[in-house]
Amino acid sequence: MKNPSVTAALIGCGGIAQSQHLPNLSRAANIRLKTVCDVNVDAVAVARQTYGVPHGATQSGEVFADPEIDLVVVATKEDFQVPLTCAALAAGKHVYVEKPLASTPAECERVIAARAASGKLVHVGFNRRFAPACRDIARILQKRGGATNIYARISDAYWDWGKSNPP
Repeated sequence: MKNPSVTAALIGCGGIAQSQHLPNLSRAANIRLKTVCDVNVDAVAVARQTYGVPHGATQSGEVFADPEIDLVVVATKEDFQVPLTCAALAAGKHVYVEKPLASTPAECERVIAARAASGKLVHVGFNRRFAPACRDIARILQKRGGATNIYARISDAYWDWGKSNPP
């Protein structure tokens, strides 16, 4: 049974939200996904129905105004991530934002300043950063005293066991 300690909202109900964020947020024992938000009302409806999310919104301001929401997951197109992240921080919310955070160093500085002013946390998502194999590699490299030149190629299609690549 869930015993949520964090109440979250997801802004952006597109591809990465459907494949990663919604399934993971809905099964996390310590997170209550309260609200999904997207400009596409149909995407909001599908996310709510599929994952049993109690509230839906088409305006991010509704998310930021909700005092129950502790964490905002920003999974939108790149152009919207900096303003949404800064607005969430200004509203007193912690933020998990998809990569890339920003397009320019100035935009990154804007987020850094907003984070400092809010005292809240910001985490930028990176594929596989916390995957067990990647964490093992990081531990091995740390024991060696650092990395040398490493080239790795990971194909998601491999993990589909050929389902997406028929013979």
